[in-house]
Amino acid sequence: MLKAWVRCGIARGVDGFITNYLYRHDCHCERCVSGFRQYLRERFTAQELQQGFAISNLDTHQFEEIVGWHDPAQSTPLRREMLRFSQIANKRAFDEVFVQFGRSLKPDLIVAQWNHLGDFNQVNGDERCLLPGELWGKDEDYLWYSTGDMANHTDLASGVLGEGTLQARYEAVLDCSHAHVVATNVLERLPSGLSHFEAPPTVRVSASRPADGNEITLHFVNYNRQEPADKKNRSSGAQDEKPIAAPACQTDLKLASRQRATRVEFLTPEAEPARALEFEQAGGRLRFRVPEFLVYGVVRVHLSNVE
Repeated sequence: MLKAWVRCGIARGVDGFITNYLYRHDCHCERCVSGFRQYLRERFTAQELQQGFAISNLDTHQFEEIVGWHDPAQSTPLRREMLRFSQIANKRAFDEVFVQFGRSLKPDLIVAQWNHLGDFNQVNGDERCLLPGELWGKDEDYLWYSTGDMANHTDLASGVLGEGTLQARYEAVLDCSHAHVVATNVLERLPSGLSHFEAPPTVRVSASRPADGNEITLHFVNYNRQEPADKKNRSSGAQDEKPIAAPACQTDLKLASRQRATRVEFLTPEAEPARALEFEQAGGRLRFRVPEFLVYGVVRVHLSNVE
């Protein structure tokens, strides 16, 4: 059925598809039972099956369940294997329909999955939390994660900012097996020499490098706001955001040894045009002051390389 829809869509000139409902629930059809047995057979020895899951004979074992998502509080090693099996099966189905079949009709077909993040609820809310790294996002053109109404719920005093992107970065690090994740509550535990921003904890800072320019772009997002007095009130949208401006903050940015700043400018949607900032550079350290802003501010650090 899905292949018929894909064929029809391509015939009508669509550029691509983004798909939702990538779930496999507690199904016991012959295909799911045989597939899960084959998955376990390839992943574990007979001794490991007996010791880890009390499965003495895989061919005759009767599974009371073969679940996908489940309550993390009731998770077990076998249930997590069921979830991993389910997510691999979902990915293979996606690839068969959209990557292999779809691109056989249209080689440049754009394909992606519609997935979800929310308050680190991986086992019961992330469509590919246990998907093996070699399959995670493979052959997909972009990654889409919905955070639902997560942004409407904050508890600023407890450090809950309603910021789905922080979780997304955490997951991206894990899924790419990056070197390490630093989690700390005190500055003394951080590696020395890092860039430093003297901003309130409600301000998040990230950096990017434009593909067509020699610059570093710093993004400042302020989550501070007047919260509803009723903590159970998740608010109902933009009319309840009521942002509180972030104060000016000092920045100490680490540059590469051969980089030199030629211009630093600040932009925010609340003011036009861009504002030039005074700065000083000593060796590989660039220092400047970011002005007050309401919700979003950008600092463009224009660079030249010293030969």
